[in-house]
Amino acid sequence: MSQQSSSTIRTAIAEATDTTLVIAEGHHYVLRDNECLPYQHERILGNGLSAVVEQVHDVRSKKVYARKTIKISGQRGREEKEVFFHNEVNITRALSGHHHIIKLYATYVSQHEFGLLLQPAADGNNLEDYLSEYLDYSEQLVSPPVDKDVMTRALEQAFGCLANGLNYIHSRGIRHRDIKPQNILMHKHSIIITDFGSSKNTIQLGKNTTEGIVDFQTRRYSAPEVLEEEKRSFDADVYSLGCVFIEILSALSQQAFEYDPKAIYAQVMDDLHRSMELATLLPRLACLRDIIKSMTLHNREGRYDVSMVDQDIRRRTGFRCKKCEHQFMLDQGRRMPKGKGQKVRGTYEPGTNNMYYEKIDTTFYVRHRKFFCEGRVFAVIMNETAGATSGATSITSATNLDATDYNSSKSISPVRYGDNYVYTNVRRFIVVRAKREFCYAIPIFTYSGRATTKRGVRPSEHGIAYSWGQKAQLLPGEGGIIKPSIAVVMAEGVVNLHIASRIYYGIMHPIQYNVKVKDIGYVPEIHVPSLIGNWKAEEENDTYQAAEVTRNAENPEEDQDDDEDDDDDDEDDNDGDEINDHDDTRTGPNSPQHILQDTGSISHVFANMNVHSS
Repeated sequence: MSQQSSSTIRTAIAEATDTTLVIAEGHHYVLRDNECLPYQHERILGNGLSAVVEQVHDVRSKKVYARKTIKISGQRGREEKEVFFHNEVNITRALSGHHHIIKLYATYVSQHEFGLLLQPAADGNNLEDYLSEYLDYSEQLVSPPVDKDVMTRALEQAFGCLANGLNYIHSRGIRHRDIKPQNILMHKHSIIITDFGSSKNTIQLGKNTTEGIVDFQTRRYSAPEVLEEEKRSFDADVYSLGCVFIEILSALSQQAFEYDPKAIYAQVMDDLHRSMELATLLPRLACLRDIIKSMTLHNREGRYDVSMVDQDIRRRTGFRCKKCEHQFMLDQGRRMPKGKGQKVRGTYEPGTNNMYYEKIDTTFYVRHRKFFCEGRVFAVIMNETAGATSGATSITSATNLDATDYNSSKSISPVRYGDNYVYTNVRRFIVVRAKREFCYAIPIFTYSGRATTKRGVRPSEHGIAYSWGQKAQLLPGEGGIIKPSIAVVMAEGVVNLHIASRIYYGIMHPIQYNVKVKDIGYVPEIHVPSLIGNWKAEEENDTYQAAEVTRNAENPEEDQDDDEDDDDDDEDDNDGDEINDHDDTRTGPNSPQHILQDTGSISHVFANMNVHSS
């Protein structure tokens, strides 16, 4: 036991008044024979094979808790249950802070039991009971104690709230492993995910998959790979949640499609898919049919991951609570009202007085740090004060790197903020490691639409990036790419990736969280291990791609054997090669409009970047 834990226990015992302890939040207590807890039983909330959950209240403060007790029988049983107890305690604490996850208040151990004090004590029992009551009210077997519309709204919101909660759990590297209605509480008509006794922390274990005999889990809601004792990962949770969604959808649709309440879902899922297709659903619920089907595919490789479920449901209205809606806005940052973008003044050409006004793209804004998770794809605007010299300028992206060092002048646009000129450029990145104050990200290039066929590009240091639902394709004459292709689920309203999009693993870039960025999408969970594995493999080696090639990654000019022409172009800033966000009528694959829409990158990137810095 750690010194800090021992200190906490001693402090807790010292606060005992007579034989009744004073329980403080966040503490662990070891009860002596003459000591007891200040709680009075109110009702049983649930029974399991090895645990009992009851509602209790503190006789002093009158606060209500759910108390889960795990009985101890014999020394061997004690050791096994102690492991189970500490696993649940550690994981529940690790997930503290989410409004749809049970909160651990305090813990204790006595000679005969392990105990967890949890909040809240659900006033609506669990989802299984809630659905049963809802069906009784719908069939008018009993009179509802509340307006039935309140329950309907709660069940509709449960889709998004459950997806949001499980997405949070998975984002912490934790697999629940026992998603079922009995482990989903209903409190004030809002869902609470509970019971993490059989959960696994994949970060601590050092692996995402497990295999072998099913323990603790309920077979009815288990994924096929779990029942078949094959390797399983986070997608098994998604399957189980899809089964829960089926039961909620059935209740909301007045049982428009039927299922055997005792059958194991994995054994009848094909029939259920057909029944849902034929069922007449309310228009607002019909969109859930495809989502559920994507969650409950037999082949786990084709299944949605929970972040995709969460994002798909977010696009629909009425499927999440106000807290989830508020949290979504926090995660995404503060969006400026439509049409209220900050005005900037720019020039057609440097050194002239031909001014214009333009609104900043309001899809670029500062996001919550949780936005920058591994696999997130985003675009970032880099700004440099006009006229600044290398090494003497500061970039508003807060990377503290000089834009002129890493970008050709042909990739940036001069605009004016008040009396100050700045240069701006846009780049696309994928997060490969999230830190407390910043993330490391690697770029996506098209190499001016030529992909790795562009002279000097090292195909072996690249991988194909393609939009989810599209096909990964090589360009004519392109070869040497041996890294697995990576899909990107595009954010709402964002066009698909250009066919020439290539992930360059040979360089990484630190991006601080106060940068204004645009959400491009995310890498689905099944591709994240490949993404991170590719990056780590290249991180251990030096890049063989010349800095000049990387600098001109998106240069619309021809290959670099035209150096003399390039020099001539540099002397004339009015030759049409400089990319401006205005009055440029050029078209074709290398036009500014095409690059912004299809590749999202108008930058020449990082000539002098410290490659693989950490």
